Amino acid sequence: MVIGQTTLAVLSPSAFKTLFSDVEIILTALPSTVVEIRRQLETTLPLTDNAARAFVEGARTRISLARRVHGHQSRLQTVQITPEKVRESISSHGLDPTILLSSKNSFAFEPDDVERFRDVVEGRYFEDEHTGEYRRAERFSRRQ
Repeated sequence: MVIGQTTLAVLSPSAFKTLFSDVEIILTALPSTVVEIRRQLETTLPLTDNAARAFVEGARTRISLARRVHGHQSRLQTVQITPEKVRESISSHGLDPTILLSSKNSFAFEPDDVERFRDVVEGRYFEDEHTGEYRRAERFSRRQ
């Protein structure tokens, strides 16, 4: 890991994760991480000011949520988040898209909805192929 005055280069994701396992460091970094996520989304599906505040406030309620925020930056670099895809994803799993999206094609949510935002961005919702029941994956991993 290389740390500059305004930049951090992560050469080893495992070393970075170890460093950020410290609760205080994670919570201190949270606002700047949300600023970066907001920058990444600004051209496709921006976060409203209220949603950005809710993001920080909601993530502070559980350290597991705050840790997940740091993974969103890399996830957002690899997936195309659009209003249409988010609406379709949320609707296809039996949820109301207005819990996360405004009519102006922005993410707009309250602190209680932060976990839903993360679940949608991470693709954690699925339908049980045997029962048709809507489910949420507790853990996220790729199949080998």
